[in-house]
Amino acid sequence: MIKILIITGKTASGKNAIVNELTTKYGFKQLTTYTTRPMRNGEVNGETYHFVNTDDFMQKMKIGFFAEWKAYT
Repeated sequence: MIKILIITGKTASGKNAIVNELTTKYGFKQLTTYTTRPMRNGEVNGETYHFVNTDDFMQKMKIGFFAEWKAYT
């Protein structure tokens, strides 16, 4: 069974610090998530996020691509 831990919170709430601790000290693996927002300076497609357009995102939702979407349907 695959277990998924989702870390959420407001901007600058410490999410990255928690994720860094979990990955470096406890061996958790981090997934690269998808977003439809524009890329910001310093971000790398496929590393920071997978940047896709809204149509691609909606198609992925429709076919059940996203684990977190499946959890709520």
